Amino acid sequence: MTKVCLELCKVQDLKTFAANQLMILSAWISQATLSVVWQWEKPMKR
Repeated sequence: MTKVCLELCKVQDLKTFAANQLMILSAWISQATLSVVWQWEKPMKR
């Protein structure tokens, strides 16, 4: 029983870890996209 619990805890940790990584990645991507869009918009406004 304890072994199963440990395995489940590992899975939960992995899920949390994956979710955190995804959040960081998506935040980074949106940040990069924003800066790229901003770079493109800037010359057009002049």
